[in-house]
Amino acid sequence: LLKKFSGAEGEKIDVQKFFGYIGLFTLVALWWL
Repeated sequence: LLKKFSGAEGEKIDVQKFFGYIGLFTLVALWWL
């Protein structure tokens, strides 16, 4: 299952993680402000 996802949809997952971290960073920044 993991190999199956890391094959074709690996890039999609990386993009989701990338935007996910950006969202978390933005929320934390707004919370601190």
